Amino acid sequence: MVLVLVLGDLHIPTRAAALPAKFKRLLVPGKMQRAILTGNAGSKEMFEYVKSLAETTAVMGDWEDPAITVDGNPLPLSTTLQVGSVRIGVVHGHTVIPWGDRLALSAVARELDCDLLISGHTHAFEAFEAEGRFFLNPGSATGAFCSFRPLVRVPVVSDTPADKESPVQSGKTVEVNSGDSNRGDAETPDVRESEAEDGLSSTNDAADAAAATATESKAEPSRRTHKLVSDIIPCFALLDIQGHAVVVYVYKLIDGDVKVEKLNFTKKT
Repeated sequence: MVLVLVLGDLHIPTRAAALPAKFKRLLVPGKMQRAILTGNAGSKEMFEYVKSLAETTAVMGDWEDPAITVDGNPLPLSTTLQVGSVRIGVVHGHTVIPWGDRLALSAVARELDCDLLISGHTHAFEAFEAEGRFFLNPGSATGAFCSFRPLVRVPVVSDTPADKESPVQSGKTVEVNSGDSNRGDAETPDVRESEAEDGLSSTNDAADAAAATATESKAEPSRRTHKLVSDIIPCFALLDIQGHAVVVYVYKLIDGDVKVEKLNFTKKT
């Protein structure tokens, strides 16, 4: 059994600050025998981090740090490696036109004469079989945005009703008068006997009016605004290769939790 970590399009620190903490806790040095990086680590430091996890095979991305080299040479645009009985081809994917196109990827797999082709660039996980080969795109382990994938508009609900503003928002001045401010220098001597009852009635009327206003406010729609977010899900893969059989474990960070999917591929002999 050989465990192979597959990740790419990290873009650290240019598009992402770091690997998600829940992913990093899973990536323990020495637990995987090999690592495959599909390019765009983002920095030499990040490239060295991946190398610290396992023996690493990497290719050049379209936003590669020129400081990243192997034995003093730039990273290759494509490469192959043999793991057990499975021949693996690796490309970043920016040279595959159209990007992510299955027919174009199949042509690359034939050219590299591989059983399993690993590519990246689109930042979106994908896995499929074609022509007796398996194709894997591990996506972006950081969920970094992709320049050719559109951002998605999602609503953001505000607690302030759309047609009402607070005095601070509107810039209006609200005057609050104390009871003494409307009195003259001397109080009027003519006081009605029903003054207390009238005062109680006024208080009740004011309370009813306040309750009605509160009910109306609850019924009013909240202010809605929008923000642009990426629809890219942070993702990486782990291959368990035994002979001709490949088990693919796909790790996705969804709503703060790590979800794992399992796929199977068997090389045809």
